[in-house]
Amino acid sequence: MRVADVQVRLGSPALDNTHGDHRGSAVNSLQLPLADDRAALGRSLWLATNTGYGAALDNYLRVKTEAEVRAKEEDTSPTSARRRRNRSSASRPRGGGGPGAWEQRVRALSKVFREFPDVYQNVVLMTAQNETDYFASSEGSRLVSRTRRRASWPSP
Repeated sequence: MRVADVQVRLGSPALDNTHGDHRGSAVNSLQLPLADDRAALGRSLWLATNTGYGAALDNYLRVKTEAEVRAKEEDTSPTSARRRRNRSSASRPRGGGGPGAWEQRVRALSKVFREFPDVYQNVVLMTAQNETDYFASSEGSRLVSRTRRRASWPSP
């Protein structure tokens, strides 16, 4: 499964669409196509950004109205600040040895049950998950973070 979280902010660092009770209004999540089809991925990201822009505009107008109605806000701190450009790329995690090594490990764990004649059926399950998070901002920041999680194994 591929998922994109697109965050759109409108306004200024002092007052934008995420101010006050509207903090969650900036994020729009969308499932992406699994295929590495550049055009399909581009359309999906455009749709998420366009949908996010519409929601951000609506919430920004609400935030401005609420700010004008209140005489004095309790929290006058900026909702965001100008950030320095960041560029980072994490290397792909190592370990695991690939699908062949995983299959051997699962088979070895399953053989443990042969010692028990009363066990007629057994199941050993291994789940692996690779995740790559991409962050890109309109200010030029680009971050890539890769993680791999694997279910823990019982000892044979």
